[in-house]
Amino acid sequence: MLRYMPSLMATDAEESLREWKRLADARDQLVRDAHDAGITINRIHVLSGIGRSTIYRILDQAGR
Repeated sequence: MLRYMPSLMATDAEESLREWKRLADARDQLVRDAHDAGITINRIHVLSGIGRSTIYRILDQAGR
């Protein structure tokens, strides 16, 4: 009988999810920092893959 062998162990998958959350939590600050450094909204969009409307929302929330 063949058994399904997951490509990731549960602990590895959990660690990957923790890392994803850490980066997701830092996303807004990274966008604000990039904008404050003079990077255009379009360039932030191209480099990050974040939608322009999301970038505008992030900046609006920070009063920029």
